[in-house]
Amino acid sequence: MLSPSPAMPWWRAALTGLAGSAAEFRRARRSSVLIEFAVVVPPLLTMLFGVCDFGNLLIVQRRLALAAAEAAEIATNLAVQPDNTNLLGYNQIYAAGTVIFAYFPSWKTDPTKTFAVTLSSIAMKGVPANCTGSSCTSYTANTAWSVGASQNEPGSSQPYFGWDASQERPCGTIGTSPPTPPANPPANYAGLHSLPAGVFSASSLIVADVSATYVPLFVGFLTGPVTLFRSSYIPPRIGSNAQYVPYSPAGYPVESCPGYP
Repeated sequence: MLSPSPAMPWWRAALTGLAGSAAEFRRARRSSVLIEFAVVVPPLLTMLFGVCDFGNLLIVQRRLALAAAEAAEIATNLAVQPDNTNLLGYNQIYAAGTVIFAYFPSWKTDPTKTFAVTLSSIAMKGVPANCTGSSCTSYTANTAWSVGASQNEPGSSQPYFGWDASQERPCGTIGTSPPTPPANPPANYAGLHSLPAGVFSASSLIVADVSATYVPLFVGFLTGPVTLFRSSYIPPRIGSNAQYVPYSPAGYPVESCPGYP
């Protein structure tokens, strides 16, 4: 505060001092507001864009579930033979797998998309052996055959949806928990090596597994790619549900599992 001088009354000096203090306060306040803006706004924008990305993720997840359900449905329909038996060939399985393009049309020509479709026949066996109906205390699931297809042929920059052995369910018994994974397993390893407890019954199954890598548009730099996995389980459409749907390779490299001609 300025000291009063003979030329300035004391009250004017006091007002001048107050005015200077107010100006300094306003400058400090403006600096504080800028700091608060810089601290608060980026996290708020990240949260807003994160909500948008999460909404898109739910949409993709729902479409994958629908694609899996329809692929299994188409496969069971194509398996029906004129003599009321079931049989699926590679071309029919591939046709069922391409249903994913009905839900994601742009993926057919987009080399940046990573996704896979797997169709498998699961045979159920009652425990104890040769039991029937209520005499079975539990059931074990065994892969009769599995055909996998994924986008992009290895080493190719062009979109290509074709056979991929790494996307097949393994032969042998499948439990509710996946076995210990190898080094650097695929992101969908657990899904392809297990089944939910609710599907173990006397009925054999056609299983459709669909997986895709989702990269968030706004917060991908924080989360990285996210692998989405959905499956559908449908019994044979005709005949005995206890009889698994066999596979006819017809010259293709995919074969049935041992013990399942």
